[in-house]
Amino acid sequence: QRPIATVQASGPQLLFNNTGRVFVCITGQVQRLVPMRIKETILEPLRQQGYEVDIALLVSEGRSHSTNGREGLSMFDTYQNASRFFSSSGFSVVTNSSITQPDHPIVPPNYLRLMDKVKMTESWQRARVQNHARQFETLTKCYNALLLTTQRRYNANISFESSPTKYYDF
Repeated sequence: QRPIATVQASGPQLLFNNTGRVFVCITGQVQRLVPMRIKETILEPLRQQGYEVDIALLVSEGRSHSTNGREGLSMFDTYQNASRFFSSSGFSVVTNSSITQPDHPIVPPNYLRLMDKVKMTESWQRARVQNHARQFETLTKCYNALLLTTQRRYNANISFESSPTKYYDF
């Protein structure tokens, strides 16, 4: 049986003890990255359960985009330093550079209107929706990294219609 993963406050829990590979996509801004917490609550529990972990580190450098007031939490200021941390901890980082996020992504007017955050100013709502647009774009990059990594690692020709899940346990 394939393992079924659930994520809890204490980290991922597998319903079936197994060995195999796991693809983890870490996204965001390098200066807001909290690598020790990710390592302790997600990556190490997976390794302890017998999984090899491939990491797509899709983080941007430079200007921070935040609407929740949490800035500068990271111990790293560059992609290379963050990548080196995860690699030196024994995880396989499958990406090789930071990503670029647009400063002013397009904001769909209807999406902005549907935010309905009465306690936020219009400019704050716009900034929040722009952050959502950056997140959506990064999730697309994550999926593309999964496809590319699967193709490279297993010499498999997969596409959006086919599933990489036969190569990764989750």
